[in-house]
Amino acid sequence: MDPSDSSPADRADRLRGLGFRDPAEASFLSGLTHELRNAAFGFSAILDAFQARYADREEALRYGQALRMHLEQLTGFVEELGAYGNPGLGSPGPLSLPGVLGEAVATCEPRARDSGRTLRLEWEGPPLQVLGDGTALREAFVALLRWALGQGTAPVVLAAGPSAAGHLDGVQAAGLDPARVFEPFYFRAAGMGRLALPVARRILEAHGGTLSAAPGPGGGLRILFHLPSP
Repeated sequence: MDPSDSSPADRADRLRGLGFRDPAEASFLSGLTHELRNAAFGFSAILDAFQARYADREEALRYGQALRMHLEQLTGFVEELGAYGNPGLGSPGPLSLPGVLGEAVATCEPRARDSGRTLRLEWEGPPLQVLGDGTALREAFVALLRWALGQGTAPVVLAAGPSAAGHLDGVQAAGLDPARVFEPFYFRAAGMGRLALPVARRILEAHGGTLSAAPGPGGGLRILFHLPSP
């Protein structure tokens, strides 16, 4: 059934299951994200005009590039905020879990190359299907991988198997408390990453799964996940 066809009571229950105490909270975040996107679009248009007008001035170009970098960080945060407020779950269907994980890895491979990091998927055993929203699950694992690629220099490995459980290694984040990393804004990062872990957990829990953290190899952080299989 399409979630838009559900009753108000059903939608309220679904939102509470995603961590909202009241549907008004989801509406507030959606409205806030919309206004922030509009503001970022306006800033970007003004910056485009500024850089075009003063393209022959080295000092103006230098400041313009710095403003562009901060604008991209703001835009990244707004996108994370939107995903946190609305994970965008649609009608669930059977999905190949190694396929979903492989697509997430492929999406993040360009970033890994640009940062000189190694990124790989390790799947053990025969393929496995899970029931879920493919777009939302890919978004969750892409958020996890992008976050991991921003931490340290170790190879990033996404490993899973036929039990629909797996883990993510390669996160070198000294000083982080595994019990708190899924709290919004606990992880202080520039641009993307401040809500990556909370967004991923919200999506997996909405699918009946789990996402947790524990000490990993070499003093790093291991992210563990599990999804129910049909």
